[in-house]
Amino acid sequence: MSGHDQVSSPFGRASEFVARLGSSDRAQRAVTASPAAREVARRFIAAENTGEAVETVRQNHTKGLRSTLEPLLAPARGVDDVRAAVGAHRELVQEVSRAGLASVAEVTVKPSTIGLGLSDARLAQAALGEICLAARNAGSLVSLDLEEPSTTDETYALFSLCHQDFPQLGVTVQSRQRRSLVDSRWLASMPARVRLCKGGYSQPWATGHITGQDVDQSFIACLEVLMAGRGHPMVATHDPQLVEATIQIAGQHQRAGDSYEFQMYHGVRPWEHRRLVDTGHQVRVHLPVGSDWYAYLLRRVTERPANVMPLLRALVTRR
Repeated sequence: MSGHDQVSSPFGRASEFVARLGSSDRAQRAVTASPAAREVARRFIAAENTGEAVETVRQNHTKGLRSTLEPLLAPARGVDDVRAAVGAHRELVQEVSRAGLASVAEVTVKPSTIGLGLSDARLAQAALGEICLAARNAGSLVSLDLEEPSTTDETYALFSLCHQDFPQLGVTVQSRQRRSLVDSRWLASMPARVRLCKGGYSQPWATGHITGQDVDQSFIACLEVLMAGRGHPMVATHDPQLVEATIQIAGQHQRAGDSYEFQMYHGVRPWEHRRLVDTGHQVRVHLPVGSDWYAYLLRRVTERPANVMPLLRALVTRR
């Protein structure tokens, strides 16, 4: 296979295994009905409802951690789905605000859940505007996620339109994409909140880095640009080497501790969350919220092979 025929797959064979599970209705029924699978899921799902979500934000706050809440929603197939997604995000914002926690929590929006890609391009813009307005009124924040590489241009166009009215709106860059350094330079030229992650979506060689080393080098290059820029970098990684590189690069650019942050998943290396906070860094924990956790669980399993065995046990046990 030539380099140009290769596909950038973030998690190798684990991705293939999870792809088979994700496309199997039988596997989904078996996993979601299993108490063992629910135990695995609860390692990574912060809450199944809004009340639990607010309590988790509160617990994080007592530990010095900030939070970003993501409703677990399927991609929108029509207007009704978009309205439901707006309602779910607004409910989280409003309840966190009522609890007096708006300043330490934000919501993450997946563009596909608010209508990006549907025939009416105005749907996603209007939906994101509603969510941003609710967050601004509550004293909270919103970040826009980046999904499949084929939607990157549409996502950045949506961000550009809404950022004019809501300058605190954040957006994401995936270092796996070859275009990420150019995108980082564009975003660094404005006072934007930019979440930098490796990215978990497979893509062809022409648009995506293939090897882990190339992805990491791209991550560092983007990080250098963002730290030198005008915005607020949000560094989403659990990789110890990239964590240390972030601290060094921030120091080289004389970044104040509140001018950037780390972002890490709920349930993944929680001792690292605490270590960073204890050494003076801002850490925001990603909190998935909802009962429709199957697809999210599969993504977390691919990122850490040790999670595969508990999931396999869930398929053959009723425990």
